[in-house]
Amino acid sequence: MIVVKRVVGEMLLHFSSLIGESFCIASCPRILKNNTTQIVEPPSTLEGEEEPLPDEFVLVEKSQPDGEVEQIIFSSGGDVDVYELQALCDKVGWPRRPLSKLAAALKNSYMVAALHSVKKLPGSEGNEQKRLIGMARATSDHAFNATIWDVLVDPSYQVLGSRQRKEGKDLCEVT
Repeated sequence: MIVVKRVVGEMLLHFSSLIGESFCIASCPRILKNNTTQIVEPPSTLEGEEEPLPDEFVLVEKSQPDGEVEQIIFSSGGDVDVYELQALCDKVGWPRRPLSKLAAALKNSYMVAALHSVKKLPGSEGNEQKRLIGMARATSDHAFNATIWDVLVDPSYQVLGSRQRKEGKDLCEVT
């Protein structure tokens, strides 16, 4: 569970530095509460002692003047559609990969995290637009190490400049 928490925390840091939002500490205290420099006891054999990680939660919510609400949702427990992922790879300028290999990479990953934009119009209950705007995946030895691969965020959601770099640096220092 400690490896999972560290991987999720690192993925959130990568996403936050790319989209320019300082959401990790405020939105994810349960995930990041374990200081990774502490000595950790071996896992107990009793189930249910640790808080489970949330599969998905809202990182950012923005309201537009016309009443439209956009939520950016982080998820780590769901499937990523390979067609949406291919479209996202195209948007960021990555070379095309065969869909079968994309599917195999996702299936064989230790963890896949995704960012989705969900737009809701006022008065349109159940009629929302959801699209993939970010993805990262990790491989792991399931004991000590994990490697984060393929971090990508839709260019229209990326924030560039010194403000973003400074916030990312501050966030890394806090965690």
